[in-house]
Amino acid sequence: MKTSSGSMIRYAASNKTYFMLGSAFFFLGIIMSSFTHSRVEAAITVPGFVVEPNQTQALIVTFKDAQLEGYGIEKRDEKTAKAKDKSYDGKGYISYFFEEDNSAKGSAAFKVEAPEDGLYELSLGYYIPEGNGDKTTSIQVNGSGAGELTLNAPNPGQVRAEKKVTKVLLNQGSNSIQILRGWGYYGIEYIKLKRIDPNIPKQVIKMDTLSNSKATPQAKALLDFMTSQYGKKIISGQQTLEDAKWIYKQTGKLPALVSSDLMDYSPSRVENGSTSNEVEKMIEWYERGGIVSLSWHWNAPKGIGGNEPGHEWWRGFNTEFTTFDVEYALNHPESEDYKLLIRDIDAIAVQLKGLQDHNIPVLWRPLHEAEGGWFWWGAKGPEPAKKII
Repeated sequence: MKTSSGSMIRYAASNKTYFMLGSAFFFLGIIMSSFTHSRVEAAITVPGFVVEPNQTQALIVTFKDAQLEGYGIEKRDEKTAKAKDKSYDGKGYISYFFEEDNSAKGSAAFKVEAPEDGLYELSLGYYIPEGNGDKTTSIQVNGSGAGELTLNAPNPGQVRAEKKVTKVLLNQGSNSIQILRGWGYYGIEYIKLKRIDPNIPKQVIKMDTLSNSKATPQAKALLDFMTSQYGKKIISGQQTLEDAKWIYKQTGKLPALVSSDLMDYSPSRVENGSTSNEVEKMIEWYERGGIVSLSWHWNAPKGIGGNEPGHEWWRGFNTEFTTFDVEYALNHPESEDYKLLIRDIDAIAVQLKGLQDHNIPVLWRPLHEAEGGWFWWGAKGPEPAKKII
């Protein structure tokens, strides 16, 4: 996106046609860019790996061609492997059967010659002695971590298995896939990579109307913008304007969307001295051409702590730090608790109305994670949460 020096994207035309999604929730699909499509239909003879016949882009690199590094790792050929375990019926593996040594952990690097850039499905062929349960390993692709992977125990009576463990991005030409020790006590026989077909059919989605028939022109324009990007680009975002500015200092680029929180506008926080200028920050962000998103950690209207350590008033959006019962309040509209709910909603509506008066559309997502129960608005189950939303 374009930044303020000519590189900050304005996602709408000259009249700032942005969007607003009232109280509706908007879900962004993350769509992958299309890849150049090519196929390998027969086996390719290249040292170190094989393309399986009759399978598109299935590259196999065996343990024999891996480069070992570090403490306690070794290659065990078929004879040695069977001598260690009579149940083993494979061709050999890289042994990770050694005690953990924090000063020098062994690893194995597999070199893969990818025929093209793109996303590949990674499978591991492995050995776990019978009765030893699942194991965990981790990998790096071209020097970057790709996370931990679980190797499930083979089926009863077997000690070998193959599992599709993750998807990795490879560059055309030489790539390195390094398998680290993890929990250890397993063997790696080979890695297999299969090119994921880039011709993914695009979903036909219809999002040309808003649930609010009185939506502002900015809301409609923003919806048009969001749907126009579907399947083409990823809209980047960041929580807090301060962090977005930090990103700009580090990269020279700004995210398209910044989200903030109206938490400190909650009346029970204001009563305890909280102040906030998040609305002013969002006005600043909008004027720079950014998309505005807001959430609301609603501090419970009552039944919160004071200044006692571990139970302070500012913790009052968490269920464990308030006695406020949302179910009771909603079932008793004549009660003080219900009136406090309305008071708080009105207070936040004032802030949203101020943004609307500036023609600033907002992606509004209040009362998030209601299904978890850790916030008071979800503590009584789905029905009260749906009512209050």
